[in-house]
Amino acid sequence: MMIRFLTVSAALTLSSASMLKITDNSDIPMDSKIGSRLLSKARRLNDNDDGIDFTWVKNYSLKFDSCHTTMEFRPDGGNSGDEEDGSPTESQLYVQFKLCPSSNCGSCRNGADYLVEMREYLEAYYDFEQEQQEYNCESLKNNCVCDDDNLDEEDCFEQCYTAAGMDYCADDGGEGNDDDSIDVYEYLECKEINDNDDDSTMLYVGPMCSRNGKNIYLGEFKDGRCTTSASGEYEKLTGKSLPYSGTSIVSKDCISCEEPVYNDDDANENQNDQDDEDGIREICQELYERSAKCEKDLKDVDYKYTGACEYIHKILPQAERMATRSVSTSTVLAWLFGISTLLVSVYAFFLYKRLSKGRVALSSQVFGEAA
Repeated sequence: MMIRFLTVSAALTLSSASMLKITDNSDIPMDSKIGSRLLSKARRLNDNDDGIDFTWVKNYSLKFDSCHTTMEFRPDGGNSGDEEDGSPTESQLYVQFKLCPSSNCGSCRNGADYLVEMREYLEAYYDFEQEQQEYNCESLKNNCVCDDDNLDEEDCFEQCYTAAGMDYCADDGGEGNDDDSIDVYEYLECKEINDNDDDSTMLYVGPMCSRNGKNIYLGEFKDGRCTTSASGEYEKLTGKSLPYSGTSIVSKDCISCEEPVYNDDDANENQNDQDDEDGIREICQELYERSAKCEKDLKDVDYKYTGACEYIHKILPQAERMATRSVSTSTVLAWLFGISTLLVSVYAFFLYKRLSKGRVALSSQVFGEAA
């Protein structure tokens, strides 16, 4: 079963909102640095090699469903030369998301399921959210009017930000998070914290699934693969609580995949994304392309991908149950050895009984002929 998990996971690799409320009709500028970087990574859906039409995606909304943790064998088998990191297995984090018809995103009837590496999902999501904040801040500035003539422009803007509940605009122009103790974007993958200069107390921060899989938190760990928990160590080291250790990094809000319609001024500023003419937002396009797909329940779609349905709905839950149990690798191998030994013993006994019956029948036949 473990080998099967690894095989399907390899196939997944080859098949290639929380901090801010995201509304379905929000406009996003695509000329930001983050937007340009995200744009450069994405392959256009309407230029796919198979000539399949994916423009149906623009009528759907993207929705976070759950996150999952599995255990897989490391490519180096744990022989990296690091005595403190010699485990032959490592945890793998995945995000399951849905594409739901925008008309009923809440119930997601006739929607589809997708699975992607957590790192891919968080990067695309965080970039999208930063762009959303950037656009919201610029839009508010353009419409900010203050009656107090004694206020300078910056103070006026700050009043508008506060009144709109958008304090993040005053903090850093909408391009960072509102907690100056940590830059969340830097820790979307497991990484040693910058504040730590003591090798004897190495501390790492990275994303982790909640127990029920419905939230993604930042966690603190003792190892560079973020598998061994180090609860409370971050606060001891920095004197501050770890952001998003109890609040999910991602939102469960629906994100419309339809590209916003800009006015003439915005269209000129967002020409990079308008040139593709597919009408699909970058976050939906990128995650769709990089994911394993189960589209069996989609309606009115000409071509459906269903190759990952068994893995997403059957194999993945089994793999996660094995990974999240408090069972060591040696214990798992011992159980596998015991079960295989039992099966071999049963088969040997069955074979012995059949051979014994064969000998009795043969003896009776021989002695009967001799008589």
